[in-house]
Amino acid sequence: MIVWCVFGLAAGFGCLHALLPQDGSMDVVKDVIGGTAFVVAVVVGGLMALAFSPLALPFRKLPKGKPRRGILNERYAKSKVTSQDFDVVVIGSGMGGLCCAASLSRFGKKVLVLEQHDVAGGGTHTFVVDGKSDYNFDSGLHYTVPQSGELLQLACGTRDKPVEFDKLGESDGCFDKVVLGDLKDDGLRVKHGQAHLSKLREMFPSERDQKDLDEFLRVANMVNDRAPVWMLSKVFPKWARQLWKKLFLGTFTEYSKRTGEEVTNELVSNPKLAALLCGLWMDAGSPPYRASFMMTAALSVGFPKEGGAYPTGGSEKMATCLIQAIEAAGGKVLVRARVDKILVKKKQGGFDAQGVRLVDGTEVTAPIVVSACGYGNTYTKLLPDEAVPNGYVTRDEKTGVRSLPKQIDNSASWVMANIGIKGNPEELGLGCSNAWIQPCHEENGWNIFDGVREYFEKPLDVKTIPMMITFPSIKDRACKDGQKNRITCQLLALSGKGWFDAWECENGDHPKGGEYETLKKKWEDRLVGALLERHPALEGKIDFVDLSTPLSIKYYLNKPGGGAVGLDVTPNRFADETTEDLLDMQTPVDGLWLTGEDSLLCGQPLAQLSGILTAWRISGLGGSLKFLLGIFRLAFSDALGL
Repeated sequence: MIVWCVFGLAAGFGCLHALLPQDGSMDVVKDVIGGTAFVVAVVVGGLMALAFSPLALPFRKLPKGKPRRGILNERYAKSKVTSQDFDVVVIGSGMGGLCCAASLSRFGKKVLVLEQHDVAGGGTHTFVVDGKSDYNFDSGLHYTVPQSGELLQLACGTRDKPVEFDKLGESDGCFDKVVLGDLKDDGLRVKHGQAHLSKLREMFPSERDQKDLDEFLRVANMVNDRAPVWMLSKVFPKWARQLWKKLFLGTFTEYSKRTGEEVTNELVSNPKLAALLCGLWMDAGSPPYRASFMMTAALSVGFPKEGGAYPTGGSEKMATCLIQAIEAAGGKVLVRARVDKILVKKKQGGFDAQGVRLVDGTEVTAPIVVSACGYGNTYTKLLPDEAVPNGYVTRDEKTGVRSLPKQIDNSASWVMANIGIKGNPEELGLGCSNAWIQPCHEENGWNIFDGVREYFEKPLDVKTIPMMITFPSIKDRACKDGQKNRITCQLLALSGKGWFDAWECENGDHPKGGEYETLKKKWEDRLVGALLERHPALEGKIDFVDLSTPLSIKYYLNKPGGGAVGLDVTPNRFADETTEDLLDMQTPVDGLWLTGEDSLLCGQPLAQLSGILTAWRISGLGGSLKFLLGIFRLAFSDALGL
């Protein structure tokens, strides 16, 4: 250890000496900054010493070449879980669960991940429709941010990124288009690095609009700058988190406790400008009159700073590398493994998690259980009633059935059309960007909030259905489908709660036939009609259309209510202490942890981050420091070209 410290200090002083002139001309400056420089040198040198010492988590290598066949589809069998002991059981194989499992495996933990679906990966898995293998569709990842690559790198513990991410965008950097009124018009072309803001200023040249835009950007940037501080608070226990918020998050809380509509209307007087600024609201899975302004700020200003990205080779690459990391430490990821109950043992003052019981009756014991299947599934279904404290659920007085507490709710869901198109993207005028169609037009005064309300009140009767148009096979630069003149297209429209509940089967089967299919056809006609209005060259090129509803999401992804992004992103998620305590990663059952989008925030990269942060908390202070030093090792290695 002494050798490492000496090496680190020497390196720090060497760097400092090299940076300062040696000709005597900087003597005065050296005297002024000498003390500070000494401290910096000691800190940097000390960090380098620790980062390259045995105390830091080392890098590890994933298997080279193609992953083993069927890595995403290894089926559960009783013999696979009873023939060995596991340190941790994770319920659910979305990005939160897999990143948590992979991070824990870096500490040598043998982790068992149980997935109820027939493929691992949650919203990152792909699927084909009715055996049409020429077309692969994304189940949930429609795009992410470039930092998803770094998060995978941290979870896997590799020296290099296990998956590369291509930036979305056309030749001018446009990756999203906010379309108002005329569906053929591109509206606002949102570009990487906020390069579209100059165009937005040209579109609204009046002094009032310029001032409103400046104020909106100021407030949104202020909220975005503090968002990482809020996320960091999730690492702390409850008592420390509330102190942290009082010290550093006053301004963040002030705006996050209000909706996107409230704050935007206060800052922006021109409804058309407001519509363009809020035009990516569907990414939050919640209408802007329900979602916190924090989400509005993140999507309108924060996200364009980073720009959209997509995993090279498809979204399944993300789950594949994480499973390889889990298996490298002796763990397993099994599908068709539905968990029936979380096993607990009563003790003085509470309960201890003991493992899980699967639907076939098989029990798997482990001292740590991580639920990555959502707050609702965890507290209303998987835990025995006696282990759920008052306040975490609402209990029906007559039946005792548990439901979500009043301060939280599920997000909206999706109606999604999966479309196969024959043709060449360039010849058909299709680019590597998404289009967000908004219910704004002259008739409603370009008011996006009124337009969205009207849509949720009478969805199939409105003039314009708010929707996203995206082409997954074009976004994946390595995709071979486009080379075969096969293009995948997805149309997504948010669905209100209860729109399809009348057709839900009591036995959990997927509904078929009759009125349900008639309703699906109405949706298909509206969505495809909008696609053809925007892209008339696609007329006659559509190979097939398959429409999924919230019941599909609930059935395949086990999402309560078919929620698009887990729990709704209302102001309570960010500003109410009681709500934040309910959603804490550490549950009231000792040894049971919650991870994924419900414990942090929606979106694949934030689900990834949630999994990593949950692993930090599980590993305790010592483990967290080792993980942190591993991050410094990676940073110093990159900086020094090692």
